[in-house]
Amino acid sequence: GVIFGYLAYRQAQQLEKREKFYRLLATLGIFFLLLAIYTYAAVTTLFLYPGKWQYIHGGVPPIFSFTVFLRFLFFLSWAFGLTSIIIYFVYFIWGGGRQDFPPEYRRFVRFFSLGNALLFTLLAPLFLVWDIYIFPEIARSLNLYILVAAYLLLMLLIAIALYREIREWRPLNIQPALFFYLVTIILFLFGEQQARDTANQELNRYLFMQAEALKAKIEQERAAQVAKPEKAGYELGKQIYAQRCSACHAFDHKIVGPAHKDVVPKYFGKKDKLVQFILHPVKVNPNYPPMPNLGLKPQEAEAVATYLLEEIKKLQKTKTGQ
Repeated sequence: GVIFGYLAYRQAQQLEKREKFYRLLATLGIFFLLLAIYTYAAVTTLFLYPGKWQYIHGGVPPIFSFTVFLRFLFFLSWAFGLTSIIIYFVYFIWGGGRQDFPPEYRRFVRFFSLGNALLFTLLAPLFLVWDIYIFPEIARSLNLYILVAAYLLLMLLIAIALYREIREWRPLNIQPALFFYLVTIILFLFGEQQARDTANQELNRYLFMQAEALKAKIEQERAAQVAKPEKAGYELGKQIYAQRCSACHAFDHKIVGPAHKDVVPKYFGKKDKLVQFILHPVKVNPNYPPMPNLGLKPQEAEAVATYLLEEIKKLQKTKTGQ
């Protein structure tokens, strides 16, 4: 959108010769900018509804809803209001104002920019209040209401300054309006962050409960495996190895730690020593970082040792063709 807008600006300098090309580029620029704003409204709205995340199956979130459209209108009205003030600022204040236009055109720019700025400044709070009204309960908090109240107060001050500017035409009235508009950006960003944090608290509690339930289930499965015979100990060791050890180790090549085929064979007939090393690892080879303590229980460490020894024996038999 920005690129097409810049190209349209370049063509506007030769508008009489390239009017059709200018209109095409300007249309594309406006279209993509509006699409960007709508997508932003859709994604930020989705942040406030963590319960819907599990239903997203793909790279594009659901963007067609009344809530998204309402937030899009709020962003649009706020952006049009700020843009109108900036136009007025550039034409009449920046560097003493533009003096190279006839009085009729200057009068048109004045009333057009100030009228639109006042209109959209009054519309933005209405869309915001409506948006807060349909906000999900999970995203509301006292801090959010305080930020919204501060935003509404600033927009009221901006509207007063714009009205005085229309009545008196004193360019100094517009400078505080522009400053307050920029401050509303900070308030809006803080409000969005506050709403997201509040909405995610419930999700975080849910994920924590799910993680605790999964952890308890894994512990129960391990306890059941420990109570079974040696074959079950092998299966338990395989399970623990996949969950805890495979991130740093492999049987036939080094990852973070050495390959098992190079270190496990020295424990043939010394399974107890391997179990003790798994329970209380120490640094052996200076070329590798020390192995962290995995916090395994004795039965779990023994199961891992059983799995390692059995797998290395299978690997050696495969290589010798036996």
